[in-house]
Amino acid sequence: MEVYRSAAKLMWLCFLAFSVLAPVGLMAGDKHLQSAAGPVRAPQAPISLEEALAIADEGNFDLVMASQRIARAAAAIRRAQAAFYPQVGVSLGYMQGDAPSRYLMTAIDQRQFQPGTDFNQPGWFENWETAAVAEMNLYNGNRDRLGVQIAESEKKYRESARSEIANGIRIAVIQAWYNILASRDYVEISNESLDTISAQLEIMYVRYRAGGALKSDLLSLEVRQARAQEEVVRSKNRLEIAKTALASAMGLDPDTILELKAGTGVLFNVPGTYDEGLTAALSLRPEIRKIREKVYQAEKAMSLAKSGYIPKVDFKSRYWMADPDGSFSTNRDNWTAGVVLTWALFTGFSTDAQVKEATAGLNEALDADRKTLLAVKADVKTAYLRLKEAGERLAVAEKSVESANESFELVRQQYLGGSAGITRYLDSELARNRSRIHTATAYYDRERSRADVCRAIACWEDTAVNTD
Repeated sequence: MEVYRSAAKLMWLCFLAFSVLAPVGLMAGDKHLQSAAGPVRAPQAPISLEEALAIADEGNFDLVMASQRIARAAAAIRRAQAAFYPQVGVSLGYMQGDAPSRYLMTAIDQRQFQPGTDFNQPGWFENWETAAVAEMNLYNGNRDRLGVQIAESEKKYRESARSEIANGIRIAVIQAWYNILASRDYVEISNESLDTISAQLEIMYVRYRAGGALKSDLLSLEVRQARAQEEVVRSKNRLEIAKTALASAMGLDPDTILELKAGTGVLFNVPGTYDEGLTAALSLRPEIRKIREKVYQAEKAMSLAKSGYIPKVDFKSRYWMADPDGSFSTNRDNWTAGVVLTWALFTGFSTDAQVKEATAGLNEALDADRKTLLAVKADVKTAYLRLKEAGERLAVAEKSVESANESFELVRQQYLGGSAGITRYLDSELARNRSRIHTATAYYDRERSRADVCRAIACWEDTAVNTD
């Protein structure tokens, strides 16, 4: 009998050691938990668009928070995996009293029961007890495995959610970048217009004082100068707003002074047709991956709800020593070990309700999947239509610039020869500047539209630097 007791103790101690040491390797291999990201250092030199995108990917706070949500999901996987390991605990307690039942059990556990004890009046007792408890679930209808699968899917969902956020951040950076370039062109064009009007106004002042010009012409030029000055102010303000938007999208302080490298952009490898782009989008868009993970989770939640009909089996063990004065001895130790089957035969129909809830959740996820597919298709088609429109507008605008330049040269020659008045000359100059602005707008709209097609397809991995 002593041999069996010693063998049981040895098995229990091995089980306890495994329970404590087994998770250590898993803890050491966990690489998902991340510390909070520090502030991104502002660039000290002019940056390219590719560098701006890299800074945004590192420092935009929406992306930083998304990374932390991924870390939380990784920790949730660890928590779900804990169900496959034993639960081990230790305790130390003290008790005293004169309850007959407690006296009897304590004396027996202490191995100090005295024959002839009066069970009705056993007297006062005290007890120190130290114990170790280990429990482990052996079977619970696959609930734990389903919980791990759902947690792993949630991590994939969070990763796709970060990709979706990154997709939006990149297009925001690109739009702000081209807004800055367009605003710089607007400032240059409006300054040129103001210089032209100011020069003509000085000439008009001279002619008016000499009696060679009407006051109405002078006043008309002053009004045009005021409008040109207003346009310069508006253009400069748009430029500053665009710079603020770029800094914000990059995760930098709005007061950061940003300088852009001239002639840098990103060459987007956009499929030539809508059908090709749609095929790429259906395989690359993170929104589709997200909803597919939700469908997967809903399917596992259905199985998890149905597992409530299945019994569970647990292993339970306890090892303890008791002594009236705390002088513990392994010669007077105690242990128990056993297997317990638990089966909830009636739960007030809560399991049925959980199954119905999971069924509705699965149907909702499937409907959301179909809705997401339609939304992606509409997004891709809209992006291609806008790209087509922007390209056609640019072609028209470039032709209008050629016509406006030629018209301005003719009117300028007529004005210098005295056959055209100042009003006709300034109208021609204004038309030329407007056509230049429309061309610049159309060009950057086309670049933004190409970037938006890339966003709609999620083709950022196929980008290359364009230094044209």
